[in-house]
Amino acid sequence: MQKKFITNIIIAVIINLAIKPIWIFGIDRNAQLILGDAQYGLYLALMNLSIVFNIILDMGLTNLNNRLVAQNSIALQENLANIAIAKLILFFVYLLALLICALFFNYDYHAIEILFLAAIIQFLNSFITYLRSNINANHLFKTDSFLGVADKLIMIIIFGTLFYSNSWKHLFTIHFFLYTQIFSYLMAIIFALFFTNKIITSPIHFSWQKFLPMIKQTIPYATLVLLMGLYMRSDMFLLERWLPDGAYQSGMYGKSFRLLDSLNMIGFLFAGILLPIFARQIASKESVLPVLQISAKLLIPASIAIAIFCGYYAQEILELLYHYSDATLITSFRLVIGVFPAMALMNIFSTLMASAAKIKEMIFITCIAAIISVLCNYFAIAYFKSYLAVSIVGCFVQYGIGVAYIFGCKKEFGNLGLKPLMYQIILTSVVFILCNYFLYTQSITLLVSVFANIILYIPILYFQGFFNFKNLQQYFSNK
Repeated sequence: MQKKFITNIIIAVIINLAIKPIWIFGIDRNAQLILGDAQYGLYLALMNLSIVFNIILDMGLTNLNNRLVAQNSIALQENLANIAIAKLILFFVYLLALLICALFFNYDYHAIEILFLAAIIQFLNSFITYLRSNINANHLFKTDSFLGVADKLIMIIIFGTLFYSNSWKHLFTIHFFLYTQIFSYLMAIIFALFFTNKIITSPIHFSWQKFLPMIKQTIPYATLVLLMGLYMRSDMFLLERWLPDGAYQSGMYGKSFRLLDSLNMIGFLFAGILLPIFARQIASKESVLPVLQISAKLLIPASIAIAIFCGYYAQEILELLYHYSDATLITSFRLVIGVFPAMALMNIFSTLMASAAKIKEMIFITCIAAIISVLCNYFAIAYFKSYLAVSIVGCFVQYGIGVAYIFGCKKEFGNLGLKPLMYQIILTSVVFILCNYFLYTQSITLLVSVFANIILYIPILYFQGFFNFKNLQQYFSNK
């Protein structure tokens, strides 16, 4: 299991690093530069609003399905038709909820039109995520990794042609941006259906007797995801609604957030692979600690090293991406990128709790986080009148949640063997702070510093005891 985890996480990271940064920095960034901060900020706020209500599309069905199929592959045939029909019904409920919200907040026709297209994107994304959960739960991680980037690859081809052809560049509008995303998701769904069909071993059918109990069973998952959406995605929407220049402020916050969004794909990859592995280990009464400790040693030091480097070179990174920086943007970027280690903690330990079906405990944690996040954002936005407010609040809330998940896992699984790792992480953080301080004060350029950090990373971790070559040999020799 250790060998499978390490091998597949390496493959998944390589595939995603080859595709998703091009989408985020080559396509999404250029979209903001062409559309302008205000129009892109409105798009970003509405997209995040659609994500907050995304739980209506899924009701926790995907997470439940992933866990059930990982424990028993027959669950795929039993649930496929029920979940597909449920998602279609929930889509209309989702549209109604978004329309009511848009009218309540007095959005105009243009904004509602964008919100409607964003809703279609969320529905398609939710459906392909469900289809991928079946493939992932069957431990077909390579296929899942391909499907995870298929939509982005199609978008890169279309937008890349448009952006880098002066004769077509004038065609780019916010509506074209949204319609192309819809087309790309539809193509990715076709690919996912093809691979899903290959692992179906018996006929599928719809059953009301199974449909209603399944929906009832997912209510706790739905509550959990709704609360997660509130504390993770409501900030841009609140900025856009609560400030006179909210669309512009949301767009500027998007500049701070884009790099973290790109980096956190690594954490999502870990979570996607860990969920079925943990679920299967728990079902078979195996110890989860070896895989837990390996994932922590792989993800947490990397997230800390990247956050420290980006903190020192914030101005240089922002000017490289946007040809612009100011004191507020630099401070916001440092706060946002500083959240990366906290998100690494959440991606590991919340996945372990979800695999153990500790949903009530997770709901309690996320409920407290959502209340604190919304209240603090309300007062912070009123005080700062800037996107810096949500950057500060987000930093404190995310670290609080990360620590809470660790304690939740410790309560469920006992001693996790994390105390030595904690000391290693503290010492490693100090070493990376000193190394990057030296590089920055010596006026070493951004590019040279990137290579210096890469070269220093493995020796620093080796001497701090995060791994040794004997252990690596054991991991790859174990099944």
